[in-house]
Amino acid sequence: AAAGLVVLWAHAIDGVANVVAADWLPALGHPIDSYSAKHVINRLIIDVTRTVQPAELSAAIGTSWPFLVVKLAVAVAIVWLFNETIFEESPRYAVLLLVAASAVGLGPGTRDILRVTFAI
Repeated sequence: AAAGLVVLWAHAIDGVANVVAADWLPALGHPIDSYSAKHVINRLIIDVTRTVQPAELSAAIGTSWPFLVVKLAVAVAIVWLFNETIFEESPRYAVLLLVAASAVGLGPGTRDILRVTFAI
């Protein structure tokens, strides 16, 4: 259960960092004028949101929020796949996969947080 929370936390870090960087930096008075998503999927989600979401809503809440929803949904799916049987049959392998799943969220999230912090 704790490992699952770590996976969710790691992916939430990435999703929230993207939303803040892409949509809220000017409102927060940050010197970066625009942030561009580094991941292809993130860019695709933002482009689809711009197409589907009304312009007034995009101006109010931004266009990157669906990426956070997708990240959390994927993290929940990963945690759901790791039932007790996997931990009983191969605990080291299960932990290794959960660490890898956490790294996939935490790595890009940390990068985005550092980019925003240092205005790069």
